[in-house]
Amino acid sequence: MCRFISAVVIFCLLFHNPIKGKCNDYVILNNIEQKSIPVDKYVYYLEDKNANITIDSLLTNPQKYKFNRAQKKGLNYGFYDCVIWLKITIDNQSTLNKDFIFTIDYALLNDIRFYETINGILLRKTITGENYIFDSRNIKDRAFTFHLNNFPLQKKTYYVRIYNDGETLRIPMEINSPVFDKELQDSSIMGLAIYYGYLLFSLLLNLLLIFSFKKRQYLYFGGFVLTFGLFIFIGDGYAFQYLWPNMPWLANHSIIIITAIINFFMLAFARDFLNFTGTLKRISNVLFAVFTVFFLLSFTNYPFYRYIVIFANTITAIMIVFIFCISIHYFRKKKSAYHLVFSLAFFFVMTGTFTHIFKNIGIIPINFITQYAIKFGFILQIVVLTFALIMKFKIDLTDINITLEREVSERTAEISAQRDELSRHNLKIEQQSKEITDSIIYAKRIQSAILPEKNKFSVYFKEHFIYFKPKNIVSGDFYWFAEKNGKIYIAVADCTG
Repeated sequence: MCRFISAVVIFCLLFHNPIKGKCNDYVILNNIEQKSIPVDKYVYYLEDKNANITIDSLLTNPQKYKFNRAQKKGLNYGFYDCVIWLKITIDNQSTLNKDFIFTIDYALLNDIRFYETINGILLRKTITGENYIFDSRNIKDRAFTFHLNNFPLQKKTYYVRIYNDGETLRIPMEINSPVFDKELQDSSIMGLAIYYGYLLFSLLLNLLLIFSFKKRQYLYFGGFVLTFGLFIFIGDGYAFQYLWPNMPWLANHSIIIITAIINFFMLAFARDFLNFTGTLKRISNVLFAVFTVFFLLSFTNYPFYRYIVIFANTITAIMIVFIFCISIHYFRKKKSAYHLVFSLAFFFVMTGTFTHIFKNIGIIPINFITQYAIKFGFILQIVVLTFALIMKFKIDLTDINITLEREVSERTAEISAQRDELSRHNLKIEQQSKEITDSIIYAKRIQSAILPEKNKFSVYFKEHFIYFKPKNIVSGDFYWFAEKNGKIYIAVADCTG
């Protein structure tokens, strides 16, 4: 019996965690240094479907409201227009100040209200979210972060009220010490820097292709990369932090506005790359019209705006599936390698997008894969599409060279034919020239025969001279001499005049 009791005591000493407090619904802190607090064990939530619970009612009558344990690091409600309350209670039983950072790593939340209480008394209140300017945040961070200040020998309860205007409502949470939170942020910033750096490199490369070859497909692809990159930038919260910190309305609507533009560029690129014809071209024209209406409706406000958000997810899914199926069809028809690579690229982005959409509507939970699925899918698509563009460029270049060689051959044959024809004309002209010259020479002989002989002039004129010099072979003038009945007749005639 003593051995059994000793074994139980040893087991408890080895596996007992004095920080977590096994039987409590709140965190117990002692003098042991703690990096983080398990969210799934110590964060509780309450659904306020009528939005009538206030912080005063929670403080005056806490027994009336039953909070449920989160049991996960994140809550996901899909398209939800009710209020969610979170509760975190921390009992600092140590003689040291124990501070933590509570983070909600989802930037697209409209209204968040943070309350710090002790013994039913409100100590601190913070109101922030996309409905307020960025400077409303106590901690200037892309995510929503709040200080949990736990002074020695104090038990505090923190409440967080979260509301979205019918948009997707998900709450990924972490509670870390300031030092550990900074370490996590530094590693996250490094990864994001590499991610956005590659996107910037892709944009610059595509810009070079646009100016070099002036083809529409490079322009559409560049627009797609730029807008999708901005979509990720907005989703990460950096757009609100750095681009429009004083424009809450744009922060609220930008994700849907940019989604409409993404769909336009993606379809335009696919249509130009795959060379849609006939029915496919007509279908794409209808989709362009839908995207235009979708873009205009994205400027509406709640409550109609929530349906636009649902529509945005639906039409994006339909469009990606449409392009993927068409690319498979073209591959089966033409057996071209770049069609296969194009299909693979859209398979990646389709997988990431559907994971993102299913997460948005609350079908799948929040975890590392679902959190970053659309980022991985997009970056893989960019890499693979770059190869597809290069492959198609090589094929197009080969076709251009073949076309140029054929045109050169045709032009050479045409020039040869023209040269032969010119030679024939030259020979004909030479022949005609010879005939004309012979005729003129013969005419000269006739002309010389009819002119008077010079010795006859000597009989009648002792001193005389004759100046007769034709400009060409045959003269247009002639002279004549005769004697009759003792009279001399001389004539000078101008035939041409």
